[in-house]
Amino acid sequence: MKGEKRSFGKGAVAPESAVSLPYARKDLIRIGVRDYRPKAVEILLYQGKIAMNDDGAYYLIRSSAV
Repeated sequence: MKGEKRSFGKGAVAPESAVSLPYARKDLIRIGVRDYRPKAVEILLYQGKIAMNDDGAYYLIRSSAV
């Protein structure tokens, strides 16, 4: 993770500031420990907690009930 830009907690709250999540894609062939991150991204999309822009990058949806 060294050198990787992790912006989810640092302002990825609009389509313009969205970040790519390489683990959001499901791999057909996966050897080793099960990775639940793609399913978690799918659930967050379904619940409206995150959204995806036209480039396929993700950003948080700000809730007005905070």
